[in-house]
Amino acid sequence: ARLSLWADPEWKAKTSASIKAGITPASRRQSSHRMKTMNPRVYVPLPQQMLADALGWQANLSVHTGKTKGQFWPRHYYYKLDVASLEHMVCVEVDGPPHRCNAKVRRSDRRKTRTLRALGWSVLRFTNERVMSDLSTVVKEILTFTTSKSKKHTIISQKG
Repeated sequence: ARLSLWADPEWKAKTSASIKAGITPASRRQSSHRMKTMNPRVYVPLPQQMLADALGWQANLSVHTGKTKGQFWPRHYYYKLDVASLEHMVCVEVDGPPHRCNAKVRRSDRRKTRTLRALGWSVLRFTNERVMSDLSTVVKEILTFTTSKSKKHTIISQKG
């Protein structure tokens, strides 16, 4: 039911406009606090949920990193992947403003990407805004990448 609603352009435009209109600095702080205190397996931000529904992939997949093939110790034993396909070993990270503005967050993203690539995952990154405004193009890019990857039988890395 959720996917069919997002496929309706009128409903999508109305909902996206109301979401954008309701975002204020105070609501961002409240949302950030809720995300930190809620169980990450339960809470899925709207852009991630839209993308997961459109692709038919899993949102908030936890991946055990362990000792990454003897190469280095990752910072975390588990990483949460925003949207992922175990079948294709493709992870899509949907990044908000902190991922572009905060150097510490960017370093953490690079470490996460390096760890996942060492485990055989391909990592693609898109901004929240792009997913919200142009979902169909983002889905096409991901599916094109996934089919080209499976045809070549190799891991292709794409900078995010």
